Amino acid sequence: MKIFVVALLLLMIFAVSGCGNGGPAPDGSAITVEPAAPTPVADNSDNITTHTQSFTISVINSSGFSVGNTDITVSFPYAAPDNSSYVQFYDGNTPVNSPFNTKTNGDGIYTLRFDYKSGSGLNYAGDLQVTSGPASASVPFSVTGTGSSTISSIQITPPSFLRHDNSTTITTRTTYLYIVTQNATGGPMANQGIIISYPYAVPDNGTGYVQFYNKDNVSVNSPFTAVTDNSGLYTLRVDYRSGGGLSYSEDLQVVSGSGTLSNTATFGVDTAAP
Repeated sequence: MKIFVVALLLLMIFAVSGCGNGGPAPDGSAITVEPAAPTPVADNSDNITTHTQSFTISVINSSGFSVGNTDITVSFPYAAPDNSSYVQFYDGNTPVNSPFNTKTNGDGIYTLRFDYKSGSGLNYAGDLQVTSGPASASVPFSVTGTGSSTISSIQITPPSFLRHDNSTTITTRTTYLYIVTQNATGGPMANQGIIISYPYAVPDNGTGYVQFYNKDNVSVNSPFTAVTDNSGLYTLRVDYRSGGGLSYSEDLQVVSGSGTLSNTATFGVDTAAP
């Protein structure tokens, strides 16, 4: 009888601590993220610096016990798998996109490596979001700065792009836009933060009219963040679809890291003959 009671107690402990069969969090679960309210980052230096922040994510069931091996989705608006983006997620030591899917460990915990940039006038804010089934949690994260390296102008080449295509078949094509950050005298300003967006850009070449790729040729969301190189240049790869009656035109926008300066280039496709 004593052996039976001990076995039953062990079974109950196993059932409520760190046990999970995979899949999303069950109904009534909660997600916690620590730190839940990280101190806002204020960096008034003139140079961009990369920092590392860790977030500990836990999934707890309705009884207050951890749920192991649980599927979670993690996202942040400015995260991309590119070390020139403002924020970069790592799954272990592997850069990943945002959102990305992963699992808690057997104890219901996942540790997120969150690399972020600050300085040189960078200003951005967003919510780190974690979801699993019906459970979700969000943590605000912000960077502010008044570094003296604020750029004076942004140049986009070409300033407008229009593809004429009257063919009956939809084709995916590639072009490049060249973005340069400049100082007050028109000279290049190196290592400057920028935010790039276009209304029809999505990281999916199966459904979107336009798809952005970062400098590492990885598909990214819109908007996405980047940093110009040592010559003040950022080369943007744009995959776009034309033909088959497609017709669209909008402004591609580039905003400075401080949010105080922007420029646009018209980008579109019509059904006229080439």
